[in-house]
Amino acid sequence: RCSPLGEVEELHLNETNMRGSLPAEMLSPLTSLRMLNVSSNHLAGEIPHSLWTLPLLHTIDLSANSLSGTIAQAAANASALRLLTLDENRIKGTLPAGILALPELERASLRGNALSGALPTLVSPSLRA
Repeated sequence: RCSPLGEVEELHLNETNMRGSLPAEMLSPLTSLRMLNVSSNHLAGEIPHSLWTLPLLHTIDLSANSLSGTIAQAAANASALRLLTLDENRIKGTLPAGILALPELERASLRGNALSGALPTLVSPSLRA
């Protein structure tokens, strides 16, 4: 979906049999992006750092892929983020400090990964159990 000015606001590419990585150079210019859904594909590699820097992005669904690596510390600065779905990937490491305390975060679903360590202690008041 595009804005009246032709800027991409929503990108729905779920279940499209995409392969390869999620290229940072594709995401960086999408400064008006509010929703990204690339779930249920065959994406591999790390989640690009640039994803977490998109200022209006409130919904991210990268579930059911083969993404690996860690969640970048920059994710804790994604202040517009409301819904984060990273289920069923190969993400490892610990959650960045502050990610569960994002002011707008309502839901974070991370099951089916190889995350370790304790959950961050600060939790957003809007986060649902």
